[in-house]
Amino acid sequence: MQTIRIEGVDYHMPTPVYILPETVEMTEDSLTAQCLFPSSDPSIGDRVDHANIGSALFAAWNCSHIWRQKNGRGRLLAIKTHQQAFGKIPPDQKIDVFATIKLEDGSHIGSGEVIFSHEGRRLLLVSVDKLIEEEAGN
Repeated sequence: MQTIRIEGVDYHMPTPVYILPETVEMTEDSLTAQCLFPSSDPSIGDRVDHANIGSALFAAWNCSHIWRQKNGRGRLLAIKTHQQAFGKIPPDQKIDVFATIKLEDGSHIGSGEVIFSHEGRRLLLVSVDKLIEEEAGN
């Protein structure tokens, strides 16, 4: 686990962590931030000119971990996802991230999406068609 600090609060995250903590802003159901996929990471550098969807999924899970800790929720487990790529994700550049999470009223079931963009151009959409929330503390 890696600890990152956002607005004076420690968040414990599984690695890798691509989200830049100083860029995170949250509401009750969304998170806006930037992430960086460094070419020094072998899984990114080996591809030379782009980060792959796998790396982006780690950044999406980073958003999930931050959001759920901020809101005192249990771990969010993605049950059904799909991705749609619109372009290559460049390494070593700040990528804009916008994530939304919606839990059904009174339940531990929900959905969400994460949009990755660069210089105003959408690069990747990660749709979480179904997620479940473990009870807080797990």
